[in-house]
Amino acid sequence: MNEKHFSAESIAKLRSEKRISFLDPELIVSKCIEISTLSSGTILDIGTGTGLFAEQFQNKGFKVTGIDDNEVMIKEAQRLVPTSHFIQASADKIPFKDNEFDFALMAHLLHEVENPEAVINEAKRVTKNNLFILEWQYQEEEIGPPLKHRLNPDFIIKLFEKTGLGQAHFLQIKNMILYYSK
Repeated sequence: MNEKHFSAESIAKLRSEKRISFLDPELIVSKCIEISTLSSGTILDIGTGTGLFAEQFQNKGFKVTGIDDNEVMIKEAQRLVPTSHFIQASADKIPFKDNEFDFALMAHLLHEVENPEAVINEAKRVTKNNLFILEWQYQEEEIGPPLKHRLNPDFIIKLFEKTGLGQAHFLQIKNMILYYSK
């Protein structure tokens, strides 16, 4: 994974009102729950960052575990969402048993990793049901990474097939796409 260093200022930006409003984590989490048809259960938030999505799942009654390879992010997530469990771990080597979680979410992570196929295989291994992948639309925008860092939807669709997730389903939410397996 890309090693990034975060200052207190950059972490604050990740939790800014403007960014939260743009990402609308409550809407994203509600859509994941609706698609999964689960009203409770265990969630793995892969690449949790500051725990923005983990916090929303927890608020809806789910037991949340978040992983991130950045120790600073894990500490911040634990501070902001103290009743969830966070550990430092790489998305391509998830330290949990097969089928340990009801479903998993990767929000804005897949475009950051060196080996997307390995990351999806690991996420698939530890989940019983759905895998949700939130990514930016494949177009240049003011918010989010430059186009050269975004993933073409065809690439994600082929990854679903190649990793055995089957057909990729998707839902456009604002300037993002929520891909998921059924």
